[in-house]
Amino acid sequence: TDTIWTAWSSTDSLPQTAGYYYLVNNINLGSANAVTADGVYICLNGKSISGDDNKAAISVENNGALVITDCGAAGSLDNITLKSGKFLFYTNAFSANTILRIGENAEFAAENEVDIEAAVINKGKITGGIFNGTVDNEGVINGGTFRHRLTNKSGSINNGNFSGRFILEG
Repeated sequence: TDTIWTAWSSTDSLPQTAGYYYLVNNINLGSANAVTADGVYICLNGKSISGDDNKAAISVENNGALVITDCGAAGSLDNITLKSGKFLFYTNAFSANTILRIGENAEFAAENEVDIEAAVINKGKITGGIFNGTVDNEGVINGGTFRHRLTNKSGSINNGNFSGRFILEG
């Protein structure tokens, strides 16, 4: 069966019902905590999801999963905190000039050789991805490739590939 993708035209919110959506417009969440349903798949379609001054957050209901891909030109996520739930990325959506914050109740994984250029502040769990920017870890790292600087402040590192600078604090 073919997957049917539905146009999402909002400029300030995310889908509230499980399903497959592609963005028609850029979305700016402002400083809101956007809550989305478990089982939402978003194709950035060359668009962006952003927030103001790193105050915007995304949560998934019932600790469910949100999947983000890009079926068009390169889209992006900018100045967003992943607050709670599982976030699975199939796109290089994080640019070098942004900060990705992974909250205490969030799990982040990037699949298929996805590069994360952003600076990352992890208080939750990282299970995959290729991290080319700096990573400050206060959570758990269970996988991934870390090519730049990884600073382990108070977290635990169980697995991963490390070729950059490693700093142990605390």
